[in-house]
Order: sequence, then structure tokens, then C-alpha cells
Amino acid sequence: MGLGKATELLFLGDTIDAEGAYRIGWANRVIEHEKLVQEADELARRLKQGPLQAIGVTKDLLERETNMGLGKRVDPGGSGASRLHGNRGFQKKGIEPLWRSDRRCSTALSY
Repeated sequence: MGLGKATELLFLGDTIDAEGAYRIGWANRVIEHEKLVQEADELARRLKQGPLQAIGVTKDLLERETNMGLGKRVDPGGSGASRLHGNRGFQKKGIEPLWRSDRRCSTALSY
């Protein structure tokens, strides 16, 4: 939501219905009351069948980013991919990461 719409909502105190919340990005979907439990069960089933470790790391990163300042947000040193794979991800592909002052700046391919 843009600053203009946010300002309008804050200044005027208008209420927003489900469709309005969906339109401005406050809700991911709008579900009829009668289908709510069925849709929640389906979402839970899909999450359970997904890559649980990757989902867990993603959830952790999203929660941490919510509480950190901009300086830490742009630091590539703590990426989720490195937490999941470490250097193994590079080594499997024959790629050696090159580091400069603890930040990865490029990669070198070995053929």
C-alpha cells in the first residue's frame, strides 16, 4: 500500500471490509465463511507436504527481518541459502565462492 492510501486510512479512520483488505494487500485471500475450515485444512495439508526445513528457515528469516534495521537487512552474510547448504551447495556444483572482507562478491567456476 502506498503512503497516500495509508495516510487516508489513518486520518479518516475508515473501516475496510474483506474485499477491500484483499485489494490493498492486507489479506492474501477472501474465503466464504462456510468454506473457512475446509480451506484452512487444505492450506495446512499443503504446508505439511512441503519442504519443511526450507519453510522453517524461511519463516525464521522473515521473523528476524521484521525486527532488524536496514543495515542488517542488506548484509548478505546471513542468507537463508547459506544456512541450508553452507558451502556444500557451491561444492556440489564445482563452484568456489570468493570472499572479500566477509562478503561474497563473485564466484569462480571450475570446469
